[in-house]
Parts: sequence; C-alpha cells; structure tokens
Amino acid sequence: MEDVKRINDGRLVGDESALATVDAHYGAFRCLMDLCKERGISQVVPNAFDQLFRAAIKAGHAQDDFAVLSKFMRADGESTVGGLEKPVAT
Repeated sequence: MEDVKRINDGRLVGDESALATVDAHYGAFRCLMDLCKERGISQVVPNAFDQLFRAAIKAGHAQDDFAVLSKFMRADGESTVGGLEKPVAT
C-alpha cells in the first residue's frame, strides 16, 4: 500500500523511501514476460504493462519510484507527469 500512498501524496521520484525504481521493477517484469511466452500464457496484459514501463523509461523515469507508472495509465494515452499533459509515445 506504500505505492498507493506515494501516488496520493504525489511522491513519485526515487528517494530513500522508495521500495524500488521503475528500472528495477521492469527487469523483474521482463522475466515474467518471458515466462508467459515460454508457457503459452496470453501476453495481452503483460504487453499493456510493457508499454507503460517503456513510456515511463523513455520519459526519463527509470530511476523514479514504481508509483510514477500511475501517470502513464490515462485511457487517452496522455501523461500528466510533472503536471503537464503531453502525449506518451510507445
């Protein structure tokens, strides 16, 4: 629940209280994607999350808290990172 609190508080950058960065989570997530592919499990949901990770990393958030992914989850494909709305290219 710490990530939910960080999102609600707007604390999205990596700091001493961050449990793990986007980059660290993405490394583990890629292993999960490989397992899904290897075992014939649908990759629809993992592919959607992969797009979120890639967008956050491309926008310079690799070392920020995992909670920053919340800013890339808008249905219209827009990001509100830093309070500014901008398209997120995937």
